[in-house]
Amino acid sequence: MPAVTRVLVPIDFSPSARAALEYATFLAARLGAELEVLHVWEPPGYVGPDTLARLPLAPGQPGWDQTRGEVEREVEHFLAKSVARPNRLSVRVEAGEPSDTILKVAKDGGSDLIVMGTHG
Repeated sequence: MPAVTRVLVPIDFSPSARAALEYATFLAARLGAELEVLHVWEPPGYVGPDTLARLPLAPGQPGWDQTRGEVEREVEHFLAKSVARPNRLSVRVEAGEPSDTILKVAKDGGSDLIVMGTHG
């Protein structure tokens, strides 16, 4: 069996993401692996013209850093409620379509395992 050195756990702040995070933390500790927590923020597909001008749709656009900072604080708040925190932990926030972004991050980051929750 290949060694697992990097575990990716996507979170969306739901109860199932909480359960996945706890299990991924357990697995990473047991396997001596790094745990990477990923939250993917999905910009809305359509909004009115007034709102559209203020929405951060991509890096470098107005408001992107502020929105990213708020999401990062929410991720840290979510992590602070965890039962255990692994020694080797990285946190990443990306914008995009969740399934595509999760797969891209897993591939580009060399993840050996993805642990994620489901909504039933």
